Amino acid sequence: MLQLGAGQGRDTLYLARQGLQVTAMDIAPRTVETISVKAREVGLANMVSVARHDMREALPLVDDSIDVSYSHMLFCMALTTVELGRVLIDHLAVGFRLIDVTDFTEGELPRRLARVTMRVPQR
Repeated sequence: MLQLGAGQGRDTLYLARQGLQVTAMDIAPRTVETISVKAREVGLANMVSVARHDMREALPLVDDSIDVSYSHMLFCMALTTVELGRVLIDHLAVGFRLIDVTDFTEGELPRRLARVTMRVPQR
């Protein structure tokens, strides 16, 4: 699983505890080190790999190497809807078809969210 915008690693560690191999990426160098330390401290270093990466740049991954991608808040905080669509098409959607990227708001918080709909082509 590829996690983009991993933050302090809360979701990273949760996903690893569920048995998923997680590649966590974040732009902040301190955040990357924090996640590495936390994973070692709780015995999940073998389930978590961490890298510093700016999501607006091409992903440093081999094509077809990621089965699923997860991000909580990164897309809606760092990218416009157009940028989000381009990143997904260019980097994350290998084997997938992007159906829609829609802005929406939820509740009273002053934030912009993005709903992304993707489909795996029928084989």
